[in-house]
Amino acid sequence: MAVLRITKEKLKEQLDKGEMVVLLDVRSHDSYNMSNIKIKGSMRKDPVAVKSWEREIPRDKPIITYCT
Repeated sequence: MAVLRITKEKLKEQLDKGEMVVLLDVRSHDSYNMSNIKIKGSMRKDPVAVKSWEREIPRDKPIITYCT
């Protein structure tokens, strides 16, 4: 499976067009809680516990992870 990078501008363009993607916010617990910035529709997932949630993620859409 290829891992590609996407710019924030390209992601915004896709979201504005209504393209369906899975957004995973994988910031640490503290970093997530201290931030006022969250992408609407994203799911916060613990990056340390991937094995506990990896099967919950839909595979029928592009999966985009972010941590900043």
